[in-house]
Amino acid sequence: MSRIDSSATGSEIGRRWHFIWRMSTCGLAILTLLTGCARQDARSEIARLFETTRHDLGEVRLETEYPVTYRLLNSTTRPICIQDIKSSCGCVSPQFDPEPIPPGAGRDLTLTLSTKGVTSLGPLVKHAWIRFDNQQQVELELLARLEPEIHLEPRELTFSADQPEQKLIVERRQLEPAAFAALSLLASTEHYDVREDGSARSPDRREFLVRLRGMPAGASLPTMTMANSLSNTVFPFSTVICSRSGPTLRPSAFVVVVTDASALPPPQRFELFDPDSRPLRILDITADGEALDPLLHVEFAPKRDQRSFSVALASASAIPLTRRQLAVTFEADDGTSGRLLLPCHVIVPAANQH
Repeated sequence: MSRIDSSATGSEIGRRWHFIWRMSTCGLAILTLLTGCARQDARSEIARLFETTRHDLGEVRLETEYPVTYRLLNSTTRPICIQDIKSSCGCVSPQFDPEPIPPGAGRDLTLTLSTKGVTSLGPLVKHAWIRFDNQQQVELELLARLEPEIHLEPRELTFSADQPEQKLIVERRQLEPAAFAALSLLASTEHYDVREDGSARSPDRREFLVRLRGMPAGASLPTMTMANSLSNTVFPFSTVICSRSGPTLRPSAFVVVVTDASALPPPQRFELFDPDSRPLRILDITADGEALDPLLHVEFAPKRDQRSFSVALASASAIPLTRRQLAVTFEADDGTSGRLLLPCHVIVPAANQH
């Protein structure tokens, strides 16, 4: 430690100690920097043994494996050995030879990218870390872009009373022509009528016309998806979301749970709702185009209220009630009219069934 003159003033002693502290701090910083540079040089030296540490596969397909080879050349003066390779996720598997690599010799190691079970499209960035026997480490990078087998346009179909039919366009991307020709559109036959426009068909493009069968009371509809008609397998990322715009009924279904046949549930009230706030009125309520179902009791008083009605079970003989629905016909002041289908379900717990 430096010797401090006893005749120095307090302020001079403080300045001298501050100078000594600054010099010590600078020395430690320089030592740390030099140590870090030495480590970085060692990492850079081992990384330079690879022809490249980065591979870009470009476009890749689903449910496929892609092996990529990285070439290592030992340009040092001593043997080197790969001890371990760890990857950033389970979709990348490494294969390597753990035997020592003599000076001047080369060695290939492989990273295999698997797209099986991948749940999202777009860019893929994967990494692997190689640890050598001298504890140095090199990072490898593997890039790819996962593209769909087919392209759908649009990805969402919205039906309405004045547009009950929509067009779905399917374009071939990476799918083989024979498999593209065998495509079919899986859709609920209870809700949709599907046909293909043969005049628009080509080896790379197909058009499907989808018509909504009736208008369900709610806005949500079952989804559709593309499948291979030969193998009956569904294509990933081919789901088409379906919805309905325009007036709806709230709630969108008549559902009751009967626990005691002698004590029927109270009536349920339904209201005609329009998101565009147009004046609407109910004209008629039937059992899907026929006379009212005797198992259901519908109370509708248009002179008092043209936008709502109630439904109840008529008697215990209505149990069980299966696949029934009411058709509600309505119109607006602007002349728009339509018909909503209200599904009716009665649930009887197993303990109460005889």
